[in-house]
Order: sequence, then structure tokens, then C-alpha cells
Amino acid sequence: MKRLPYIVSIFILLALSSSCDDFLEEETRGILAPSNFFNNDEEAIIAVNGVYRHFTFTQLYGNFTRGLFKATQYGADDYGLSRTFGPMPLVENYTISETDNGFLRDTWTAFYRAISDANVVIENVSGNTNLSEQTRNRAEGEAIFLRSLAYYHLTNIFGDVPYITSVLSLSEATSLGREEVSVVRQGIIADLTDVENRNLLSEASNATQVTRVSIWAAKALKAKVALWEGEWQIAFTTCEDIINNSQHSLMANYEDVFKVSDLDDLSANTEVIFAFDWLSGVSNRQALDAFNPRIADEPEDPAENDALVAALAANGDAFTGTGALVCLPDFEAEHPDDLRKASNIMRDYEGIILNFAYSRKLGNINDAQSPRFQSGDLAIVLRLGDVYLMAAEAANELGNASAVDYINAIRARAYEPDQPLSGLSQGDLRQAIRDERRWELAGEGQRRYDLIRWGILVETVRGLSAYPYEKVGATGADNIQERHDRLPIPAEELLLNPNLLLSDPTNNGYR
Repeated sequence: MKRLPYIVSIFILLALSSSCDDFLEEETRGILAPSNFFNNDEEAIIAVNGVYRHFTFTQLYGNFTRGLFKATQYGADDYGLSRTFGPMPLVENYTISETDNGFLRDTWTAFYRAISDANVVIENVSGNTNLSEQTRNRAEGEAIFLRSLAYYHLTNIFGDVPYITSVLSLSEATSLGREEVSVVRQGIIADLTDVENRNLLSEASNATQVTRVSIWAAKALKAKVALWEGEWQIAFTTCEDIINNSQHSLMANYEDVFKVSDLDDLSANTEVIFAFDWLSGVSNRQALDAFNPRIADEPEDPAENDALVAALAANGDAFTGTGALVCLPDFEAEHPDDLRKASNIMRDYEGIILNFAYSRKLGNINDAQSPRFQSGDLAIVLRLGDVYLMAAEAANELGNASAVDYINAIRARAYEPDQPLSGLSQGDLRQAIRDERRWELAGEGQRRYDLIRWGILVETVRGLSAYPYEKVGATGADNIQERHDRLPIPAEELLLNPNLLLSDPTNNGYR
């Protein structure tokens, strides 16, 4: 990680800040070193804003077809590629190697840059008497959360990874080996518990502040990590706390959860707990474009092309996305009476049948809100629907009868009339919860992680009847092996730091 110790972004103001909160709206003072920074609240705010900024870049949450989302969206059983081009099919087809994965190195590097900058913030604001207590606590708490989020993804993607929680020199950073994955995850749980115990973060005062980390975001992330560790009691207690004591509540209409453009009124969105945001009109923000249809692919019947174009124009809509991520046939065929299907799957437009089935909830075809590569929608990271299903899963593993209540709360808005579950064995309820997560969280970057966490990625992908569309030529079901529950550390990083191979010379089985 040659560039890891260089602190760059935290000292550059976010002139294109995306938050509605004034905490993200300070002005730049140039590029400064840590030795002469952190002298007042404003400088501390600028520094933590820089850590946030890492996550909105293309390599992480800024693009659904690059970086992080290749390791989360692709290769599962809900959405897949509509066509093959460039390096995109590497995970989808399970042909990835340690040398042919430039996107993976971008992701690795981006996360460790964020971790490095977070460590600088934590070290310089903790106990800093030049700062007000409120700013000191908030900056430290947010930096710890963002560092934890980076490690959450790194461990889920790579397993064992270097675990850095302090500011290191170049030589120190480029000589670290990999820490056992459970040690890193237990460290995350401990850090987020410490944030809670020291009251470093407060509640968001309203839903429009979901782009700043709240105590409820820290707790939700802690619960997610606890599930990976099989820490069922921690996960259940934490989720129960969020459900019972936070200001967040399930929204009555599933579709409304995802109306999160910067042109929408977010004050009524009670379900989103944390999200990354950017303003519409800012170039190269491609968070939605993979889910938005590409007009060149549509409609199914070319004779209806003129009618489709006219209907889009009449409604102020446009198919200007890349159309890269579409519903897999197996997924499209399931849950015929589920009210969420209208949001998860768009198979027609104004009655005109489309060539592919798209995610309506994660796309935004409104031309004003979502111009091509300039989307203004939030990238939702944590929401209450996920918390309810985490509570159900943890409770079920504990043998707690309340598990069915939590899954039924989710199902209540998914069916009319209600279709509550009852009388299931622990094993049957476990499978029901897994199925519910697939539908409730479809396309939200959770499914591949879930399949890995449950140890069923390989059997699930091999069991797909069509993977995904014949025209794509994907061969994931044929290629997938047990090693694919982890991705390889990029070869460039191994050259920079051979110690990454000390604990595992096979590089997760890829050599």
C-alpha cells in the first residue's frame, strides 16, 4: 500500500459537499499537514469531511458498476450483468485472478486511504483541548464509524487483512501482514461499543441528516458485524435497541423508502439510517446508471421503439443509464404476489414490454433528477428494514420466539392481505428469513455478502437455472469454486508488501 500513509483528502475542503447539514459546509483553507492542523473546530470538521468524501468516489459508493459494487452486486442470485464488456464480468463469471482485477486494487486502495485519514482524525481530535467537546466527540465518533465501515467491507471481501488503527509511517504500513478476520471484526465491535459508551455520537434530529453518522448508524453497523461473527446476542440486543428506541420506523410503502433524490423531501423518510449523498448535476456520479435502462437495449419489440420514446418524453423520463445490472430470470419469476415486486422489477414501461427486467427502486429514470452520470440519489448504506431482518435472524439463532414477529413486521407491508408466518421450525424459519432478505434487500449490495456469511454462495450460484441471460454468455455457475467466497488481494499490493502472503501464501486460494 505504497500510498497509504499519505494524508491527502482530509485536508482538502469538500467544495461540492453533499450534506444538508452545516457540518459539511465549511470552506477550504488549502492543503495542510497534521502538524499545523486541528487547531479549531472548523479544521476538525474539514478533516472528518475528507474521510466521508472517500466513500463517495467511484471506487466505493460512487458507481454501481465499478470498485466496491463489483464485489457486492455481482455474482449472486438477484441481479446480474445485461452484457459483457471490459472487466465487469470478472466476479459475475468467477474468472477473477490476483492479476486481472484493477477494480479490486482501486477498492483496496480507496478503503485504506479512508482508514489512514480516519486514523489521523482520531489521533488528532482525541483529547484536543483546542476543540469544543461537541466537535471533538462528533469528529472522533464519525471517523471511528467510517473506519469500521471500511474494515467491514475489507473483511467481507478479502477475509484476513492488515488491521491499522493508528497513524503509521510508510515503512510500517508497507510491511504489515494480514490480521485474522475475527480479530478485525471483534475490533470493529469493540470500537463501535466504545463510541456508544462514551456518547460520541448523537441521534440524527431528523431524516434529512442521514448523510451524517448517528449513534443508530453505529449500532446498525455493529449488529451487521456481529452477525458475521455469530455474536447473536449482541446482534439481537443492538437491533432491538434501534427498533424500540430510535426515531426510525418502517415506512408503510416499500417504494417510498427509495425516493431519496436530493430533489425529494427526505423529512418523511423514517427508514433510512445512513446513506452517502451527492448533489445532482455533479459529473461522474454514476450510482444509479447501472440500474437505469439503456435505450439502445429497449424495447423487446423494435417496432415499439417510437412508442417507447414518445411515452418516456411525455412523462419526463429517459432511458439514459448503462442498463448494466438487470434482474436474473430466477429472481424475476419468484414472489408473484409480493407487493415489493413492482419496485424490485420493472419489466415494462407504460405497457411496452422491455427486453430486460430492471430494478425500479434503485434506478431513477426521471430525467431532471437523474441525468446520465450525474445522479443525485443517496446510496443507502443502512436502513431499518435490514435491522428488522437482522433482529429476526439473531433471535431465531438464539431460539427466541420473537424472531417471527420481526420478519412478519417486514412481510406486513409486502402482502395484501397479510401473509404472516407461524408455526415454523427453527430451520424453516431460518430459510424464510434468508428468502425474505433476498426480496426485501434486493439489489442493495447485501445478497452476495449474505450468501458468503451463510456458507451457501457456491451451491446457490450453481443452482441457478439461467445465469443470467443467454446473450450475456455468463459462466459463473460453471466456474465458481469454494475459494470464491473471498477475492484475491491484488498482485500490485503483494509486490509492494510481500508480508501480505506470510499468513496465507495461497492468497485466498488464487495461487
